[in-house]
Parts: sequence; structure tokens; C-alpha cells
Amino acid sequence: MELLSGLEPIADNYDHFILDIWGVLHNGVRAYDTVVPCLEALRALNKQVLLLTNSPNRAHYIPPQLDTMGIGSHLYDHIISSGESTHHALQDYTGQNIYCFYKDEHPTAIEGLDMTRVHTPEEADVGLISHLPRLMTADEYKPLLQRCLDRNLPVICANPDKVVDVGGTLYPCAGGVADLYEEMGGTVSWHGKPHAPVYEWAIELLGNPHKSRVLAIGDSIRTDITGASNFGIDVLWNVVGIHLMEISDNGHISEYKIKQALTGLPHVPTGILNGLAW
Repeated sequence: MELLSGLEPIADNYDHFILDIWGVLHNGVRAYDTVVPCLEALRALNKQVLLLTNSPNRAHYIPPQLDTMGIGSHLYDHIISSGESTHHALQDYTGQNIYCFYKDEHPTAIEGLDMTRVHTPEEADVGLISHLPRLMTADEYKPLLQRCLDRNLPVICANPDKVVDVGGTLYPCAGGVADLYEEMGGTVSWHGKPHAPVYEWAIELLGNPHKSRVLAIGDSIRTDITGASNFGIDVLWNVVGIHLMEISDNGHISEYKIKQALTGLPHVPTGILNGLAW
């Protein structure tokens, strides 16, 4: 499988691009150097660009963050976030009590909704896992998850990612805690990649093109590669992301380690991308 250094050789094969944000456009601190020129090249060719992120924030919070990194809103057409998907799902719980794990101070997925925040799972009708303390591991949530399980509390996960790369350091994410709750026997409603509803939403926003004309790009095998593959669209694995340490050898990307990482997986990418570039 070829390791691509940019999109130019394959750009004519697609009209619509679904891009992950964290791990493709930036590393949580700054935009990758080649990203803006690449997006400008796609715009010059009238390609549609949709940003699909597992951020637990609602979509309108994301452009200001991207602006600070030099990624202006003129460089893309649409944004879908798992937080926005969660916001819509929570409307089914209108008038009920919600417990936000570990006193999340800014669960934007619940803004504007007629719900009452409570401070213990024993008071709640539904739980929300979104922003988590970065220094806690999933296992440290077991006592809290057991309390939720004792009440058969349904839990909504607003970020299926298990880890996030912040400036080169990996931190645990909500997806790992939600995984553990399911393993313990709990009920989880997932919002975001790799689950089909966000891809269906993306295709609708793009004007319902034929799937063969759509290319997804992401850095996570668990969410980006699996989600796009299951949905039936081509996908590039951007190895400059959360798997970088796994596929590097003395600071250099190893094609041998890439092959090792993909061996035996149920879903493999259409191609490999060495950073989003033109």
C-alpha cells in the first residue's frame, strides 16, 4: 500500500472530502504546516470539504478554535461534531435529569435543552460522558460506573475516541470509559465516528453524492478507518496522528511497522497518508 506524501495525485478521483480535525488538521496545539496550503488547493478545485470530528462540543464552537490556528472558515464547507449529534439525541430526554461525569463544567451538548443537571448518578435519568480529566484512566471510573450500573442508567457518549494527542502526548478520552461501561453490562448510546449516523448526516450535507466520489481522511483506526470503511467510502489513514509512535522507527515512519499495524484488522484503509498535504 503506497505511502502518499499528498493529495494531488489522487484529487481528481474525488469531489468531496470528509476530514477529521484533531490528528489531521492539528495536534491540539497548532495546525500542521502543510494543512492550509492543502485546503487552499482543494478549494481552488471546487472540492467540497466537510470536517467530521469526535469533539464533544457543539459544532459552532469549533470554527473559533480553528481560526486561532490559522484555519479559516473559508477553507471548508461544513462541520459535524459528535457533540452536535449528542445534542440532538438528548432532546429525547426533555424535562429529565442528567448527570455529567465528573462535574464537566462546560457540557455544550446540553446547552439550550430543558434538562436539569444533577450531581450524582442516583438522581439521574441519563448520564453524559464528554470532557474528562486528562490524568485519569478508564479503570479509575469503575466505582462510578458501578453506581450507574446499579441503577441501569443509560449513558450517552459524546466522544467515542479512546485517546487524544495533545502536542505529542496521548491522554484518555470518553470512549475508553464508555467501552468499560459496556463491558460491565451498561447501556451506551454512541455519537460520532465510527457509527453510521454521522456519515449519513455528512453525505446529506454534501448533497448526497455517489459514495465513490467521497474520500475520508483520519488518523484513528478505531474510529476513522473503521467508520468510513463500514459506510462504504474510501479512506486514507493519516499516520501523523495518534498512531505515530506505533509506526515510527527512530523518529522516522516505517512502512514495515505500518503493515504490521494493519495486519489482521477487519478494516484497512484505501491508502496511507504521511500528513495532510497537497
